[in-house]
Amino acid sequence: MASSQLDQLVAAHPSCRIAAHADLGTRIVREAAGAEAGKKDVLSRLCAEARLILGPTHRPPIGAHPCDLVMAAGEGETRIFFRSLAAPEQALICVCEPQTDLDAFLPMARLCATGIS
Repeated sequence: MASSQLDQLVAAHPSCRIAAHADLGTRIVREAAGAEAGKKDVLSRLCAEARLILGPTHRPPIGAHPCDLVMAAGEGETRIFFRSLAAPEQALICVCEPQTDLDAFLPMARLCATGIS
């Protein structure tokens, strides 16, 4: 994924504080954009959370099939995890403010996740 895709997502949706490309297999964030993208401890925690929620590609955490989208609302933020359909070991992680218009954000984020490989 080109970092410009992450930058474009954050520019179009300023309430997205972090947009990150994570490798679930190696457990690392490859690139990130947004106001809080420089916080390595936060990125590491989000990558671990994505792996826990989405599960490794060969074994889903819950149910018979892996999921490709999980949203978790917390105090002051919504965390959104997309598994890449083209490269299932890759994920897009977004942390958004509560007022984010998810109807507008999710389609653009899904397109961004599609570009992960």
